[in-house]
Amino acid sequence: MITEQFIKNNALYITYTKENGAEGECPWWCILNFVELPSDIVDAEGQPIIGATLQLSYDDSTGRTFPGPIYKRRETPLYRRSFARRMNRESLFERAQLFCPQTIDELLNQAYAVCSREELCQIIQLQQAGNESTLRQRLLDILGISDRTLPVQEGSQIEYKASFLHCPMRAANERIAQYNNIFSEICAFANSHINGVIYIGVRNDGTIVGIENELEQDAPFENRNDFEADFLNLMHLAFNNFQFVNSIRMTWLKTSDEKLFYRIDVPAWQGIVFLNGNQLFVRHESSRRLLKDQDLISYINNRN
Repeated sequence: MITEQFIKNNALYITYTKENGAEGECPWWCILNFVELPSDIVDAEGQPIIGATLQLSYDDSTGRTFPGPIYKRRETPLYRRSFARRMNRESLFERAQLFCPQTIDELLNQAYAVCSREELCQIIQLQQAGNESTLRQRLLDILGISDRTLPVQEGSQIEYKASFLHCPMRAANERIAQYNNIFSEICAFANSHINGVIYIGVRNDGTIVGIENELEQDAPFENRNDFEADFLNLMHLAFNNFQFVNSIRMTWLKTSDEKLFYRIDVPAWQGIVFLNGNQLFVRHESSRRLLKDQDLISYINNRN
């Protein structure tokens, strides 16, 4: 029976009494997202009715609560939690680096319009020296933009994720499931001892689709800083390796048409990194692989 409703982490939670008299709690979206509930359980706005009887399934091994099998399953999850507080959109793009690949001539024209006298002298000196790569980087620094181009497909050092919050497989907590999906890619790069880059908000063909809408509508945080702090905190818990996590570089990028995406740079790591204390992933071409049994033993022996 539903006994109470309250707000936690900017999302609606319910407290319920089990058949044995014990109390439990769970996010309301974990139920409503996946099933269609009868009218005697919810009000006109889809929120829980105190005192209504709700059938739930409880997983003792994970401590997670799921809607019971008697309810009609939705073909696709709702995703959006209308009762959650929406993120401030302005905070999404705050201090995000402009991603705008351009030619040297285009960069020069932009720089001439905004650079100082001192910067202009530096540009002229670099032009005279004929060092195009140094000139390009200096122009990018003056303009405050990124000039990295994205490959048209993933590879041994590039991974694309279209979403930050939604995973392909059904999960009780999609956001956490997608975080773990991203963490496993980080783990795979680290254990393959290569520099790897993960772009979030980019499709597999290299098209930037952006994550600004899903963060604004679905992230249970008021601003981007809080969201990133939560992501980083869970990353520390997942790896329990401060030195490794601290070596990862993360950058918010935006396109000229306001598509926001996220770049995670994973350095070549010389040690062994475990995810959640017992999972060891490695990179194999454009995918990750979880090592088990003899493969796991051989990998560890070869690293010693």
